[in-house]
Amino acid sequence: MSNFLMFALIFSCCVFAVRGDATYYDVGVTSCGPGFLNDQLIGALSDAHWSGGDTESDPICGRKVRVTDFQSRKSVVVTIQDKCDDCNSNDIDLSPAAFRALRPLGTGRFKVDWDFA
Repeated sequence: MSNFLMFALIFSCCVFAVRGDATYYDVGVTSCGPGFLNDQLIGALSDAHWSGGDTESDPICGRKVRVTDFQSRKSVVVTIQDKCDDCNSNDIDLSPAAFRALRPLGTGRFKVDWDFA
């Protein structure tokens, strides 16, 4: 078996989740272009996950991310449409609808695991 095939089999079996904090924000015009609404399942990631070029054509725009509440294990899938300038590298900022799918807005901030879906 080639090394590449063995790596592919090992990689495909495993999920590499990132642990960080979830917060929420009012969605509007985003780094990926057109405006979005607070009732859509939208997410924003820090600069660490962007290529550094033109934001509207960045390959991260439109990527799906599964966000899982570390305590309750509830999850929601969001579409990355924005950059979170105030986030630490592993944090994720969610639209109010996505945040509410996991916890009440009054929570403000909590630990999550997230990975690309």
